[in-house]
Amino acid sequence: MSYDNRRRPYRNPASSVGNKESHVTVVPRENQHIEKAIRKFLRKVKKSGIINKVRNNSYYEKPSTKRRRKKKKREKVLKKLAESSER
Repeated sequence: MSYDNRRRPYRNPASSVGNKESHVTVVPRENQHIEKAIRKFLRKVKKSGIINKVRNNSYYEKPSTKRRRKKKKREKVLKKLAESSER
């Protein structure tokens, strides 16, 4: 088996979030202000996690660094929960 047979096609990491497509659309209603439609669009983009996915994939991060970052984040959340439960 040659190397070319095993290669997978390139998939843009920003093209999907999880298993969902990342196409966010907002169709403004009649007589709706465009600013409201823009806010709705930005809210949907933020909720779908597209921006975070692109930011995280903008540069290479070693697997060990990823694990360390995620571990620190977990510890921070657990510490905050422990402090809130003591009150």
